[in-house]
Amino acid sequence: LDMCKELIPFYQAYGQQHPAVILLRGTGDKAFCAGGDVKAIWASKQLQKDFFFHEYQMNYLISQLPVPHVAIYRGIVMGGGVGISI
Repeated sequence: LDMCKELIPFYQAYGQQHPAVILLRGTGDKAFCAGGDVKAIWASKQLQKDFFFHEYQMNYLISQLPVPHVAIYRGIVMGGGVGISI
């Protein structure tokens, strides 16, 4: 949820920045997993609504980008990392 909330304003501001490409890089060497706490999400209906609202909003914004969206990570990519790497 935190990753989505951080990236949504970036994608919304795209129209003001006009980059030729958007490049995301992972900072670690072993894995990139930006998933939420599945147990916490399962236990809270409000967290479910918040998580999926922000997750799908971010995915929609990425899908509407008119420029390439490239993700480069080292190691395995899991969870929310997969969603923003496609």
